[in-house]
Amino acid sequence: MALNGKSTVEPEKLSCEQPVAFVARSSFFERNKKNLLVIAVAVAAVLGCCAGGYTYYQNQKVAAAQAEAEAEARAAQKAEDDRKAAEKAAAEKKMQEQHAKVRAGLSNALGRLQHNEEMLKDMADKLNSGTYDSAYFNMKRSSFYKELLAPVDELDTIMAGNDNTAKSEVKALIEIQRVRANMMYQGLNGDSSKFATGDQYYGDYYAKLNAFKTKYNL
Repeated sequence: MALNGKSTVEPEKLSCEQPVAFVARSSFFERNKKNLLVIAVAVAAVLGCCAGGYTYYQNQKVAAAQAEAEAEARAAQKAEDDRKAAEKAAAEKKMQEQHAKVRAGLSNALGRLQHNEEMLKDMADKLNSGTYDSAYFNMKRSSFYKELLAPVDELDTIMAGNDNTAKSEVKALIEIQRVRANMMYQGLNGDSSKFATGDQYYGDYYAKLNAFKTKYNL
């Protein structure tokens, strides 16, 4: 109601009757959305760095362990190769030494056989010369045979590196030399046919000697 052109409504009532506009308050998230997003990104970045750093560390650790294992494997392989090489070298050296002993033994045997041949030739030359009689040869007979057959008892020494087969072959050659000496002694003591028999043994001896040399590449 208006009196004198003025409203008679009490201000309190008027204010209550007037509509009041509602102002919605934004949430904390909405107000800080940008900041939270930045924080989330930062946290993610930190976690990513941590995870990446851990992964890198683990990869480095695995790589180091693998490298160490490979190094140990290479070292072990090298040690094994060195061991085998040393064993091979030792075996080859031993084989060479044994081969040298075999060659030395064969050379010694040939030397003794040659010495015997020189003794037999000297006896034959003296017989053929007619200068020496049977008494001279008979006087020397014992010492002659002793010297001729001495290598038989010495084979284990002069052929220390050789097997029994080689030694037996040398003994067989010395035996032929002994028989040839016998033929000459029997011939000078009256049985002249033994000289021809001795010549046959001479041929037999050199046939066997050449076979012996061929067999052992002498």
